[in-house]
Order: sequence, then structure tokens, then C-alpha cells
Amino acid sequence: MIKDMVRELKNIDKNIWGLYTFKREPLNNKISQGEKLVMIERANECGHQEAIKIINKYGKRSCREYAKLLGISISELDNGKSGDYILFAKFNSPNKITVYMDNVKKTKEIVTEQNLNLLIDEVKIDDVLIAHEMFHFIEDNNREIYTRKTEIMLWKFGPIKYKSKLVALGEIAAMAFAKELLGLSYYPNLFDILLLYPHDEKRAKALYDELYAMKGDDRNA
Repeated sequence: MIKDMVRELKNIDKNIWGLYTFKREPLNNKISQGEKLVMIERANECGHQEAIKIINKYGKRSCREYAKLLGISISELDNGKSGDYILFAKFNSPNKITVYMDNVKKTKEIVTEQNLNLLIDEVKIDDVLIAHEMFHFIEDNNREIYTRKTEIMLWKFGPIKYKSKLVALGEIAAMAFAKELLGLSYYPNLFDILLLYPHDEKRAKALYDELYAMKGDDRNA
């Protein structure tokens, strides 16, 4: 089952992945569909361009070499599970990325058992996680980056305005960054499902079904 799911997930385009990400955004209902699509395009371009900058500056290197050159410390811990929440990796300002290797190892076992390596372009799973969090490091050090400077108006009362940033933009850009940095032929958002699969097949299938339904809705729009 997971092999068929991965094969289909590779065909999901950036707009569907972006809308999927926005569904997890706390302010999702404050933004129109048209605004979301514009933001998805710009966030993807932001992540893409930041990866190009790194490649142009340092040449083609491994993900961990890029991290070292950027002054990022990478720690590996065993267990990233707390209750029902599973953590695969995280960035802590100013320069620390933590990767939870138990979860990576479980997914590697699935990749080997189901012969998925070629399907995922033979990428190292921990590299995908590191690349994603690397973008958050870059984002953290650039106040003018698109994902930080873009805000939406929540309310206005006379001269008083309240605006808020959007978490989804950074997540969308981080995936585009990882895709470009690692030279992937697909959007690495599919690891949201692949990494979850060894822990909870039912939840992974539910996410897949959600995406597949969104893909169908997009075709029928």
C-alpha cells in the first residue's frame, strides 16, 4: 500500500501541497483561496531562490556540509514522541537542528522493505529533515525574507491595526528549499506521510486520502 501511496504523492503539485499546508495554518479561514495561491507561489519561489543562493555560494555539497558551512549544529536524539505527537526534527534558534533518529530509522526500514529507494530518488531521509530545518535557520536570520515580512490584517480600528504572520508560508518555503537543495524530482512534503506510516498506518492513509481528494477537487475546479 505505501508504495502505491508514495508513487501517487510524487505527482501532487505545489498548489495542492500548499493548500494542504494552509489547512494546518491557524489563520487559514482569514485568507481567500486566491490569496493563498499567490502566497503559495511566492513562498515556493522564496525557498527555491534561497537554495540556489546556497548552491551558488558553496557549490554542490552534502546537506550536512552545507549545515557546517552555515554554522549550524546538528544533534541526533533517539525518541521524538510525546503522547500522540511525533517530532521528526526541529530548529532551535540561533543555530541548532535536532533530528530524532528513531523515527528516521523506522522509515528507512519501510523504504528498504517496500523497495522505495528509487521512488524517493535515493535521498537520505535525515537529509530531507535537515534541509527543511536549514531553511528555518536562514529565515530566522533574515527579517526581510518573504516568509517573515508577509503579514495579513486581522482587524483595524481607526489608526490601530493588528497584523499577523503566517506559519504556513515558512513551511511551504522550507519544502521548496529542501526540494531544490537535494535535487528532488518531487515535493518532499510526501515525507509527512511516509515518516508517519511506521507509527500509524491509519493516520498516514487518512492524510493521503485528504490529499487525493484535494487533487480531485483541483481537477474539477
